[in-house]
Amino acid sequence: MRARGGLLAGLAALLLGARLAASPADPPGASALRAAWAAHAPAVRGPIPAVLEAGDFATLAAGEAVTRRWDQPPAEAGGRPVTWATGAIWVPTPVQAPWIEICDAPHAPPSRLHVTRIPGPWPPGVRTVYSLLDLPWPFDDRQWVSRLEPDADLHARDPALWRRTWRVVDPALAPDPDPDAVWMVENRGAWTMLDLGENAGTLVVFTLRTVLGGRIPAGVSQRFALLGLADALERLAARAPGMRAHYGAGHEPVYAPDGRAIPPGSW
Repeated sequence: MRARGGLLAGLAALLLGARLAASPADPPGASALRAAWAAHAPAVRGPIPAVLEAGDFATLAAGEAVTRRWDQPPAEAGGRPVTWATGAIWVPTPVQAPWIEICDAPHAPPSRLHVTRIPGPWPPGVRTVYSLLDLPWPFDDRQWVSRLEPDADLHARDPALWRRTWRVVDPALAPDPDPDAVWMVENRGAWTMLDLGENAGTLVVFTLRTVLGGRIPAGVSQRFALLGLADALERLAARAPGMRAHYGAGHEPVYAPDGRAIPPGSW
């Protein structure tokens, strides 16, 4: 077992590690956010949902994060619903800033989630990583291999939508797995970002389904996934204004969903 600490801290690290930065400006009103989401959300397809409910937009317009468990109805009669941890927040920048932030793994602050890139070759914007999450006693650490990739098809259908998904892939790709850690049963999700237009900011929606396996039931895993999510989203929004200065000429390129590198200072 590696270094121990609060389970909350470890699982929040799984979601996002970030540093505090400037406070957000005022978001658009609830009606404007609701209308924008209604106009673009139908373009999101595939097995990972991006869901906002009617009451969420007033909270988002107040500059606060929304988080909840959401039960996706079963695909077939008699099936069981799929439970997701989901959250959202408005970010006071163009979409490139929060996108660079979630893709900027080499510059993420230290956390209890240890991530190692697995060499490719991979297409632009696609990464395969080995992750090891420290958990406190009496739980064993968790490990998994993920494929992270942009949703180029969605971006082609609707250029205002930027989406990055991830899923567990073959553990045999792990370069040096921990013999004492438990392999994660399931970890899949998405960052879905809606560019609201000039000087209107970005609406960010986060979706995660994780099954830690071992002695931690699936339902408990989803409750744990929500711990720290609101704080993580608020840190994302607070740090985004600093991305323009951070992503300078010497920075490793970050790729938009269409596979093109984002030029520094282009937003």
